[in-house]
Amino acid sequence: MLKHYLDTSELADNGILNEEFGVMVSLSGGMDSALVLYQLARDLPKEVPLSAHHVFFENWQNRQNAEAFACREIVKEINLIRKIQYSESRMFISCSHASTWYTVPLMVANHALSEGIFCVADGRRLYHGQGSNITALCAAWDQGDKLYELLLPNAKVLTPILHHTKSKVYEQLPKSLQDITWSCRNPMSDKGKYTACGECVACKDLSKFKVPHRTI
Repeated sequence: MLKHYLDTSELADNGILNEEFGVMVSLSGGMDSALVLYQLARDLPKEVPLSAHHVFFENWQNRQNAEAFACREIVKEINLIRKIQYSESRMFISCSHASTWYTVPLMVANHALSEGIFCVADGRRLYHGQGSNITALCAAWDQGDKLYELLLPNAKVLTPILHHTKSKVYEQLPKSLQDITWSCRNPMSDKGKYTACGECVACKDLSKFKVPHRTI
């Protein structure tokens, strides 16, 4: 069973944080993974390699272009703090959203393996918005961890915002990142432009903070 770490000090205590062990962040384009990447860019020792990987998945919600655009903007901002490596892979998902919780780790683990990285970090949170089925999410996370373990037998999983609420995530993000993340599940598209729908769970979550609906 994989061991989870909630902060980098635990990793350091176990001798994992050094120039031989890099950390790869699973970056979705949303606030949660953006905060994880920001915190690691700020706090990790400079000699520890840091990278981010985005899975560009085409699905029935048609939000992949908006998410990928947000990821690239996030990486530009993070590069002002420290230089990181960024990569993308692509897949098609035609089933439920919960399945992404274990298909995405498969893609990230595969890429981490190719880069010789054995520590992955993601933005999973127990407080996951309105109407969340935590039991289903935890089961999907467990499946994802099994894939990490299958491809990366010695992997360490860093989940630093596991107990954050969305409001805490938003408050801890710098303004420059608050403005460029993408959260909408069902964007409206017109002539290559994407506008947040304002009606999905993610959009309603953000409306509490008076975040304007984004168009890219």
